Amino acid sequence: WSDFSQNTMTLQTKKGFTLIEIMVAVSLFAIVATITTGALVTASNVNRKAQAIKIAIDNLNFAIDSMVLNLQSGQYFHCIKDASSITTWDPTYSNSLKSCSGIDPSGDGIAFNLRPCPLNPPITGNPDCEQVIYKHNVVGTQGSIQVWRKSWGGNPVDITAPEININVFKVYVDVNFPPRAILIVKGHVNDNTNTTFSLENTIYGQF
Repeated sequence: WSDFSQNTMTLQTKKGFTLIEIMVAVSLFAIVATITTGALVTASNVNRKAQAIKIAIDNLNFAIDSMVLNLQSGQYFHCIKDASSITTWDPTYSNSLKSCSGIDPSGDGIAFNLRPCPLNPPITGNPDCEQVIYKHNVVGTQGSIQVWRKSWGGNPVDITAPEININVFKVYVDVNFPPRAILIVKGHVNDNTNTTFSLENTIYGQF
């Protein structure tokens, strides 16, 4: 009888989890897993957007740096108003420095000659005289900066990525010595964040 009682008491102390306890544990695990998964997905989306913004801004910086370097080697800056319809070089661009006039003395394009180029005045069509145009182009609600070069031929091409929307591209040309151009670029990144940017560069050209 004594042995039987001891065995009975031992069996009674070895209890398992109840169904309710298991359900509570599973529910807590599911809640934690859902929260963790949501946090990981959010972090992944944020990282993906950050990378997209970085790539877009890097492209913009490359385009601006390219313009600045070419303008620094350029001469005979010519401010162009209403440049959106410009598709090729106009011979009047080669004559002399020209600023834009009017209440707002800014243009949305700039034409210039890249050195080496014959001086006083440059000879239009000379193979050593590279001609370049930078201009603002808008299609619908999408804006971009385009470049046209004589050596390339054809129509102007975009130098900013479609992920970048250029809302403002203003050009001011100072014809005083030394000649200089001021570029103002404003816009935003085409994503859910609509990250905006505003850049201004002053470039002194050749004479």
